[in-house]
Amino acid sequence: EIEKLRFREKLDFQIKVDENLNVKETKIPTMLLQPIVENAVNHGVFNKVENGKVTIKFNVVNTQTIEVKIIDDGVGFANTKSKQKKHNSSNVIADRLKFLNQTGIWNITFENKELNSEAEDKGNQAIFIITNLR
Repeated sequence: EIEKLRFREKLDFQIKVDENLNVKETKIPTMLLQPIVENAVNHGVFNKVENGKVTIKFNVVNTQTIEVKIIDDGVGFANTKSKQKKHNSSNVIADRLKFLNQTGIWNITFENKELNSEAEDKGNQAIFIITNLR
């Protein structure tokens, strides 16, 4: 909501939670999603001419695993004015995943891909598969 105010209503967002996900019991590591959501807003949607949208989806895979998708309809990595920032956030995610996976508490994978390579606003989809091992 704060980013929406900052973008003067240029930003729309949606958070979808699988009805089978127990939101009171399910935990994900702190600050895991933040760099990706921030990139989607500040570098994908911000650089669009028209309004942009970020969607975050939480889906149950099984009793210990959830899938989190962060989808934006922004300009895409190739058109981003700040490619260095994107690279830095990729390093942040890689470091966080490395250390989280070493704890024995989590097994987390991450995939990031462009959605529409032929479109001007290519969009992006980041996918985390988060398994709680305890």
